Amino acid sequence: MRALGTTHLSRAQMAALGIMAVLIAFLGLLGYRLANPSVVGGAPGVNAQGRPGTLRSDQPADFTLQGFDGQPIALADLRGKVVVVNFWSSWCEPCKDEAPELERTWQRYKDRGVVIVGANVWTEDQEARGFLEEQGITYPNGSTEAALAAEYGLTGIPETFIIDRDGKLVRRWLGPLTEQELADMLDTTIATAPRR
Repeated sequence: MRALGTTHLSRAQMAALGIMAVLIAFLGLLGYRLANPSVVGGAPGVNAQGRPGTLRSDQPADFTLQGFDGQPIALADLRGKVVVVNFWSSWCEPCKDEAPELERTWQRYKDRGVVIVGANVWTEDQEARGFLEEQGITYPNGSTEAALAAEYGLTGIPETFIIDRDGKLVRRWLGPLTEQELADMLDTTIATAPRR
């Protein structure tokens, strides 16, 4: 005998409630993801608008990338130069917009002790090579694991870090850069670091 005021749900009703709960949770996560596109985790975020970022430390995570030209790109080997590390992916629309800006900056600064290093993350090598060829990129590029992106504290892509001649992180930029924005940061970094 049922107590007064209680309801008995059939198995079908219980299953429908379970499906609804899963659907509500999924929609909540989707809504959060859309409202916070730069949150790392699961599918990577895209930083669609450029803005300065906060550095977590002045010590960059060391890395060696296998360059797409077959040569290793080791951060330790670049000590004494100003290094621009740009994280990107071939499917990222802001990365496509930014690529020619970085290439123009590379051409302008490569004889002034500046090295731009592209770090492909979350893209297969074949697709990344196609992206570089399509964009006419000549500065050093290689693929990296998501672990390096996490060590740098990436919130999405593109994201750029500037390391001075002494090997210290001095700037972080979230989102796409223009040639002028990067040139301004490089001029300041070059002017404040003693030449070796």
